Amino acid sequence: MIDRIITYLKNNYFGEDLPFEYRLACIFFITAFILSILSLISNIFIGLQISQTVVAFIFIVMCSLFAVSPLQRKEEFIKPLLLFVTFIYLPYMFIQTAGINGTILLFMLLSIFMNAIIFKGRICALVVAVSITIYAFGCILIIYMPGLFIPYPDQQSRVLDFCVSWIMTATAIAIMTVSIVKSHARENAKTKTLLMEIEITNKALADLSIRDPLTGIFNRRCFMSFLETEMLSSHNNGNSICLIMMDIDHFKRINDTFGHGFGDEVLIQTTKAAGSHIRSFDMLARYGGEEFVVVLPNCTAAQAVSIAERIRRAVADLTFRYSLDLTISLGVACSNKNESPGSLIQRADKALYIAKGQGRNQTIFDEIHNC
Repeated sequence: MIDRIITYLKNNYFGEDLPFEYRLACIFFITAFILSILSLISNIFIGLQISQTVVAFIFIVMCSLFAVSPLQRKEEFIKPLLLFVTFIYLPYMFIQTAGINGTILLFMLLSIFMNAIIFKGRICALVVAVSITIYAFGCILIIYMPGLFIPYPDQQSRVLDFCVSWIMTATAIAIMTVSIVKSHARENAKTKTLLMEIEITNKALADLSIRDPLTGIFNRRCFMSFLETEMLSSHNNGNSICLIMMDIDHFKRINDTFGHGFGDEVLIQTTKAAGSHIRSFDMLARYGGEEFVVVLPNCTAAQAVSIAERIRRAVADLTFRYSLDLTISLGVACSNKNESPGSLIQRADKALYIAKGQGRNQTIFDEIHNC
């Protein structure tokens, strides 16, 4: 039974999945409802007329309707109920319970806080300003018209009212404070999680912008940017840049014979074999289709040819699920002083073309423009 009650309260009033403003409003209304019940009972006992308790009774009825309404209707009911409390019920209770000598000022402050939470923008400013004006007017009115306000019948009643009111408002403030702290911590956690997700997404998008989606190596755009940067650096420090262009031999025949899915496997395995035989600061990129490039900063011609040959042999040693003798052709070129990236690519591509024309499965170095 107790578990069912707790579950009901969480689902309808205090659950963390419910809107933050709604939960604070429920705490405020429950506190005011309990105090209204106590006030109504005490007023009946001290002999007040029905006309003097009618507003408190109306508020109790409104809170009861709020309690039994569906969740969506509860959320719609919050603002009208809060306005009733702020501009009718609390001013009425201010007069009924000794004005500034009573406890209603405590709830007036809570109502101003709730208005600031529930309402937004200009409406919030207007409601809060009018609330403060009304309560200030009440404080001034008690000075000039003290007979309008109903005093406590005795000191004992006043002490009892203060004790109950202080306990109730302190409890409400404590619960609200805990709710605010928890909500703040939860929002911070959500924000941190969201920032991490954004960072991961941005990193993924950055990788997508510079990498080939199939093989995972750098794409042509990234290669061109890297080559331009490295060649500019080489012009400044006097070191040469070597470039390897390689092409899988008879790749169209592989696709036509075994299908494009297997052709993708060949591309992936080829890049893995090539990537395992280059230096950590070299760049391997997909230039287009079955053609790949390797940028070798600060590299001699002999070193570049040696790396190219290791790549060629590594690819030739690959085994696949179908019987296939895979080979590649490679062209190597080294940059000359003040040479443009386009010129270096053209010379490496020309060397590759010669390698394919001479029977494929070999490395050709552009000796005419030896660095």
